[in-house]
Amino acid sequence: MNCRVSLVFSLCLLPLLVACPSGEGLLDTQGVGIARYQQDYNAQLGVVDYSGPARYELASGALPQGLSMDAAGRILGAPEWAGVHTFEVGVAGLRGIADFTGSVTIDVRFDQVEGLALGVERTWLNNFFHDPPIGANGWGGRWDGRGPDDTGMFDPWTRLAGTGVEGMDSIEFNFGIYLPGENGRDDQGGLDDVRIGDIPPGDLTVVQDVFEPVPETDPRPGQGYPSGHYAEGDDAVYDEATGTFTAGVDTGEVYVTFTHPSVAEPLELRMQVSAPDWCPDPGC
Repeated sequence: MNCRVSLVFSLCLLPLLVACPSGEGLLDTQGVGIARYQQDYNAQLGVVDYSGPARYELASGALPQGLSMDAAGRILGAPEWAGVHTFEVGVAGLRGIADFTGSVTIDVRFDQVEGLALGVERTWLNNFFHDPPIGANGWGGRWDGRGPDDTGMFDPWTRLAGTGVEGMDSIEFNFGIYLPGENGRDDQGGLDDVRIGDIPPGDLTVVQDVFEPVPETDPRPGQGYPSGHYAEGDDAVYDEATGTFTAGVDTGEVYVTFTHPSVAEPLELRMQVSAPDWCPDPGC
């Protein structure tokens, strides 16, 4: 560290008593380029306007899975999670006093990976469908039964106020990229598909088919439809920026197709939408 007056210089010789300022400094990330999924990566961080040796450490966030950073600012490894990763790096002098931090972004690309597929995280939240029972044909014949890693879910649908579940009028999709598991098949993020990264909703191109409401239905107490449905022509809406699908007031069906320039096959989802006054349970 450089000190400008002799008094400060003398104090800097007393360890643990005072930190000698080194100037604000800046983190130089020009040596951090684009990484590729499961390929060797070697990058070097640097500093600008900083006096003396620098030591680097992770201040917040996380490096992409498969990469590590040493005290010299070298980032090495083979990334195992695709997508854009941003984290904070702290720069310290030899005494270990953190002088400043800077933001680092590594874009782990997946465009050269074979067998990629788009998918969504499968969860019971917002009532994902069961797939058919063992031995039955799935939607379009895709699934013929439940495997050992079957989540039991296929198409998502929305549940609205009136079904006994508050705030279930929308689904926020968690999009990702997947590789086929042991069954060697693209199951849109279900079954044994292996997720290898995230995709922001805004990176996808979306085509939504015309919403098709079901015919009007009168109440049928005791048969699973205690409330009626009366079509009002209110379509379901998809927000491309947030990846959120929100239902209108009609029960119906809509098909949504998502595409990405680096993935050959589109993701096609059939949305089953429930009206706010529809309840599948006669007791609700």
